[in-house]
Amino acid sequence: MGVLLLPGCSKKKPEDLTKVTKADIAKPTAIISDEEVQQFAEDLEQALADRDAAAFRRLLHLDGMFYRIFPKTKVDQHSQLKDAQAGWKRAVETNIFGSLQSFRVEFLRVVRDADGIKARFRLAGEGINYWDVLLDRNAAGRVCMVDFLDYLAGEFVTDGQRRLMQQLMPALLSGGVNAAKGNAEMRRLKRIGELSAMIRQGRHAEFLQEYDRLDADLKQQRTLMYMRVMAANTVAVNGDGAGVYKQAVDAYRREHPTAVNLELMLIDYYFLGEKYDDAIKAVEGLSRRVSGDPYLDLLIGNAHYAAGDSAKANEILRKVIQAYPWEQAAYQTLLVMAAAAEEYETVTELLIAGEKGAGLQWEIEAAEEFAGYRDSAEYQKWKNRK
Repeated sequence: MGVLLLPGCSKKKPEDLTKVTKADIAKPTAIISDEEVQQFAEDLEQALADRDAAAFRRLLHLDGMFYRIFPKTKVDQHSQLKDAQAGWKRAVETNIFGSLQSFRVEFLRVVRDADGIKARFRLAGEGINYWDVLLDRNAAGRVCMVDFLDYLAGEFVTDGQRRLMQQLMPALLSGGVNAAKGNAEMRRLKRIGELSAMIRQGRHAEFLQEYDRLDADLKQQRTLMYMRVMAANTVAVNGDGAGVYKQAVDAYRREHPTAVNLELMLIDYYFLGEKYDDAIKAVEGLSRRVSGDPYLDLLIGNAHYAAGDSAKANEILRKVIQAYPWEQAAYQTLLVMAAAAEEYETVTELLIAGEKGAGLQWEIEAAEEFAGYRDSAEYQKWKNRK
């Protein structure tokens, strides 16, 4: 939440924004060619690679994004919301740029559907995500981001913001606020801000404790339910709280059985539950949703490895490092398999390839998995090379 609203005293009661739905939001109508979409994608990737916040800012149509939460004609009737627009834009700009910094962002394809014209990106890093960036033209005619569908969140960012505001601050948005209701809603907004900060700062166990203390209606709020899944996932991956993670995912699935983010959510869910066939099916479902992405073979290969089928895993992951030589996780799984099979020439080959392709610096001197390799002539060959 980047918007701060305070009770006002307008003589004319403004239009009730709690009645606004996605159907009330105008869709982008600009004519944009595939070449322009590809140029936008190149510019975005370059701005991220250069960590150039100013260049990235020029690719955002933040006014257009704000008016996809609530239409401009309605925002103009709410002086507090209009006054908050500048602060909202600064916060959103910073958050989008910051969130993408931790990923390798790669353009996949142009998408044209009922929403409009979109650029689909893969976000690879600690896990995987996809963004469908909705495009429009700003006042100067430049192709810019006006919204984005975050596959992990399962919806456009503006849809989530609208719903969150409508559920947390109905009195402020309806124009019928009194001091008591306004103050109560502001306290709830502040609480959401504190919980969001816990997620951004990696305080996941603390978030889960605070989530359990929320009122029942807040626990059912979709954004908070999704944040709960994220926090519980991290805690479970670190070796504790698998039961809490299962509860969080099961609750989300019951409330949102057709959500866009279910495949991504269920991949981790099935991996942690050691249901590898189900994990592969979830990956295949995600691949269909994004119209195909060979990079997802990384997850399928790891699922075969975890299930004990090293031959299949080796075949798949070899293709991954040929297509994506920068992907460290594929080298790591292949190395562990080669060391376990005492294929020490292969270990050396992968160590060198991983250094060249992915810039990895291997920590194998104390790793138990490489004890046999350290006793081999191949290990000495690798050390002499270094």
